[in-house]
Amino acid sequence: GGRWQPALALLRAMPESRIAPDIISFTSAMSACEKEGKWQVALALLNLMCGSHIVPDIIVCSTAMSACEKVGQWQAALALFGSLSGLRVDPDGIGCNAAVSACEKGGQWEHALALLVAMPVFRVPPDVVSCNAALSACGTGTQWRLAPALLCAMSGFRASPDTISCNAALASCERHGRWQWSLALLDSMESLGCSPSVVSCGAAVGACEKCGRRDFAVPLLGGVKTWDTMLEALGPGREKK
Repeated sequence: GGRWQPALALLRAMPESRIAPDIISFTSAMSACEKEGKWQVALALLNLMCGSHIVPDIIVCSTAMSACEKVGQWQAALALFGSLSGLRVDPDGIGCNAAVSACEKGGQWEHALALLVAMPVFRVPPDVVSCNAALSACGTGTQWRLAPALLCAMSGFRASPDTISCNAALASCERHGRWQWSLALLDSMESLGCSPSVVSCGAAVGACEKCGRRDFAVPLLGGVKTWDTMLEALGPGREKK
């Protein structure tokens, strides 16, 4: 077993010792559940808090959302996010990011983008974490065009893209065989202040190979320093000549 069970047992034993559980003890138990993805237990603890007339704060709610996010329970994370106003809790960056990430893991690009756009309404500016989650959500879905568009829009959120952002957009283009977009994105990475990685080159190579444009893929590998990293860029499912 993990640490969540002893934490829960300790919480249950507190009244027997004439110690009233408070928000700190509930947060500690919920954090143990979150680390192991025990989302149902985390939500049950949140309900128990409210039933005990202990007012939850954003830390508790964000922890519960993170527990849902860890195991891809995007519906539960969104439901909790939607109930924050009823709990009189204002969302923060951690809570918003947990909700967006939960949508990303569930492949729910519409919900991920809706949350991203709504964040400024809550006076929470999107950061690179929330943007990257939304980028990945678009990439895993069918909306590959939205990934490069969101990458360009990040400056409007005052969120500087990083290599992970670019790789998410590149992976989206590779998945759908958009080799020209991949090459354009790879070429623009340095202007965005990002250094292309082996993953970046591998995604661009993959997009070219998928469309039979190995003539464009080979020059990309020319910039790879060693044979080992060249094989990494080609990937296990590609030719390694």
